[in-house]
Amino acid sequence: MDLRPTEEQQSLVEVLHDFAASEVRRAARACEEAGEVAGALRAALVEIGVSTGVAEAFGGQGTFDAVTGLMIAEELAWGDPGVAYSVLAPGVVASVLQRAATPEQQADLLPGLAAGGRAALALTEREAGADIFRMDTTADTGRLHGVKYAVPDPGPAGSLIVVAEGPSIWRVVTGAWAEAVAEDKLGLRSARTLKLGLDGMGAEEIGTGTDDVVAALLAAKLVTAGIALGLARAAVEYAAAYASERTAFGRPIGAFQGISFMIADRATDLDAARLLCWEAGWALDAARPGADRLVMAACGQAVAAAVAASDDAVQVLGGHGYMRDHPVELWYRDAMTLATLDAPWLIGDLFLAGRYQAGGLP
Repeated sequence: MDLRPTEEQQSLVEVLHDFAASEVRRAARACEEAGEVAGALRAALVEIGVSTGVAEAFGGQGTFDAVTGLMIAEELAWGDPGVAYSVLAPGVVASVLQRAATPEQQADLLPGLAAGGRAALALTEREAGADIFRMDTTADTGRLHGVKYAVPDPGPAGSLIVVAEGPSIWRVVTGAWAEAVAEDKLGLRSARTLKLGLDGMGAEEIGTGTDDVVAALLAAKLVTAGIALGLARAAVEYAAAYASERTAFGRPIGAFQGISFMIADRATDLDAARLLCWEAGWALDAARPGADRLVMAACGQAVAAAVAASDDAVQVLGGHGYMRDHPVELWYRDAMTLATLDAPWLIGDLFLAGRYQAGGLP
């Protein structure tokens, strides 16, 4: 196993980093206030070809392996996690379809996504979060029953893919939504998301094999892990830069052990989580035994690193950390929201411990 980025991956990361620095960060506050990603920003990312990886046979520019997908998510989330959560939603659906759908279903749905169409994966539930093995949503004779949260808005013409118990994947084909309410979230506000009541919604099952469905959903979870990595990195870098510039008692505050050790611990968390995520992505693509456990652990570590890094970044900035003049308050809200959506129990585990420890979960 060689986890060193290839030349192609490194070039892609450099292009995305420049775009995230010059365009995504500049638009982050405006997108948050608007409650959605600006159309021009979304169109630019579609044109670059990173938001939706679709095979050339279906009119796309090519697919991404799991590790490359992690790198893309990290760079976009370094720019803004909410923007990444929204813009990558069609790509998550495309990845699921290409890993799990039948050839006929792929031919029906993927060309529209390759052309820039919208789509969303309805995964998150109140109790299970995004744990694909604990879904409460059911499918009874082609009718879905349950409630989903944090569903990226696919728009009126977009495709909606729902994850139900099993796990199983369903494409909504008929029936009015019993409930579709725009969510007013603490964080990730740049991503317009919906709470969906599914009762009575007609659907068609996607795929024919449980193993393929599980692998597809694990790959989707790794996108969330990549967003968490980008958020954590942004917070660590900003806190370190601030600590090197802010002075107290005639010295940069980063010279004090209480600050320097805190930043070092969060940087260690980030590096450990990234390596675990890359290993999980490699194992998933190679169909290694135990890849499912690796992916679940990697997602937990990445989200925990994001929560810890953004929380400590606020502490490093002191009173400034709560002001909109600095982005760390936004990242903290985004991290708490991401953790709540992915693994609701994680928040309690972190804060009941009373402190964060290197390596993610205490």
